[in-house]
Amino acid sequence: MTRAKLYLVSDIHVRPQGPGGIPDPLATICEIVYLALNDLCGRPDLSGEALHRHLFCEGGAEVAAARLSTEVDIPGFGLGFSAGGTILWRAAARGVPLLGVFCISSTRLRDEGPMTTPNQVFFGGRDPLQPPSDWLDRVPERSIVHPGATHDYYSDPGSKEMIATYGMIATRIRNLQKDRCRPAPRPAACPSPVLPEGRTGRGNA
Repeated sequence: MTRAKLYLVSDIHVRPQGPGGIPDPLATICEIVYLALNDLCGRPDLSGEALHRHLFCEGGAEVAAARLSTEVDIPGFGLGFSAGGTILWRAAARGVPLLGVFCISSTRLRDEGPMTTPNQVFFGGRDPLQPPSDWLDRVPERSIVHPGATHDYYSDPGSKEMIATYGMIATRIRNLQKDRCRPAPRPAACPSPVLPEGRTGRGNA
């Protein structure tokens, strides 16, 4: 199976700092394209709370989502961390050709609505800003809450929660790829029309 592109968008602290922190099996099945969130919004000089303010109070999120439309040159999957996941969600909802979107600790998604792109979200159960349960039931296709994890649980790729998260993402990508490769079912054959039986011989005079 061809390796899919995985567009990885960092958080406001530029974590992870490159594709090297993504372990197997994701690193094996995907070609990772790393996108720093501050670069996407055109402010590489910002990070942390200054970047967060620029994104959500000064219009930077709109710039970043629009920029993704030029970065995603080949349809692939998106993986976003915290604010990076919110930007991916907005971009996909507006038509950027992503085959699936995965968001980790993207608490700002609480202000977003459903979309047609396949998606899955992950949160730490000890994150006080995670979306409420009714949002989790209503908006994403799938949601996972790790009970003992905090907001930045993704900063430790070796934690049991992140190992589980990466494993679930890899499985979902494989399944979505299989669905795309499966041939479309042939349309059912139309039954031959039943014609009235022909009459032979001479009719009554």
